[in-house]
Amino acid sequence: MKGIVITALQEAQPDERGTAFELSLAGRSGAMYLTRKQGTISGRHYHLGKTAGKNPEVIIIFSGIAEFYCKDLKTKEEMTVVISVPTRIEVAPSIWHELKALTDITLIELSSLEEHKQDTVRDLDDTKANT
Repeated sequence: MKGIVITALQEAQPDERGTAFELSLAGRSGAMYLTRKQGTISGRHYHLGKTAGKNPEVIIIFSGIAEFYCKDLKTKEEMTVVISVPTRIEVAPSIWHELKALTDITLIELSSLEEHKQDTVRDLDDTKANT
């Protein structure tokens, strides 16, 4: 789907201690480490792309299993994908998105809380339930 990039993370340097994944924060004002409990839904919004951290929004899921749903508000194209490996998701502006934790999950969002507040639109008329 145009405006969505989903990429499995590659191990940078695995050894007997565990795994390392390299991340780039270039052009980002910050990052938020998040945990979500099984059965919860995050997102249910879209971004205008007014801030660097939301154009595109970058979410990196490190553990657990999640269902990612998105809908392009211009073309009305929809997509749902189940994510079960460390994955990077890029979400362009004007794409409604939701992340349902099918198990407990951990993730990082590459933006600050302030950017999130400035550039998030919640419009219940565009939810998955109304399509």
